[in-house]
Amino acid sequence: MPTESEEAARLEADRWMAIARNRVAGPLGGQAADPTEQEVIPEVDPLADLSRRARQWSYLIADAGLADLCRFAAGLAAAEAVAWAEGDGPTATKAYSDRRFLAADRIVPWAVPWLDAAARSSADPRIDADKAALLAIGDRLRVAPALGAWGVAGDDGYGPTGQPGDLVSRLRSLWGGLVIPASEAAELAGGSADPHAALAGDGPLVARLYEDAARRWEGLAGLHAGSAGCWLDLAARARLTVRVANG
Repeated sequence: MPTESEEAARLEADRWMAIARNRVAGPLGGQAADPTEQEVIPEVDPLADLSRRARQWSYLIADAGLADLCRFAAGLAAAEAVAWAEGDGPTATKAYSDRRFLAADRIVPWAVPWLDAAARSSADPRIDADKAALLAIGDRLRVAPALGAWGVAGDDGYGPTGQPGDLVSRLRSLWGGLVIPASEAAELAGGSADPHAALAGDGPLVARLYEDAARRWEGLAGLHAGSAGCWLDLAARARLTVRVANG
């Protein structure tokens, strides 16, 4: 009979694969179906880190898209399940640990906010399903508990808190506290060749968007203790953007 740990790992592998399948099923609300971390946080290039992690398990990172990362995570969960079934505790523990750090560093903190943005422009049921799956995984793996050491003041899990400094750059990056795709920025700003710059010209609107985002992240933190550190961090960043928008 499978152990509780084996069954939990297999269930998690299924969740990761369901997200991966949804990412290649078609676009969401004007956004690409399979985003990358760098599209959400332009300041970050995760490819070298991801390639290093993948090589340890003989996995080849194809494009660092969300589907690619979810397939890798699913493979690690499956490896954990097999190792438990074979009585190989060290391999099972390593697969769990490596997956936890992968999810905490390279998936959950940006993919959930990306899905949050997708939900603002589409009622596609895949969005809520994927977001719920990632949050459930985050709770199981405890990727960023609020009382943990996910980050430190001034240089936390997302990067230096005060960067980027100017409002336009904050609107373009999750480091500002919210994902605003170019298509959404253009709609809010009435159309422009540089939609984030145009949106930055309406300080009161930006302040409202980011104050709403801060409250939304705080609510999410209250519901998901395993990833609460991420959402409390984003709430603080969003309120910093409000101050920048208000001059």
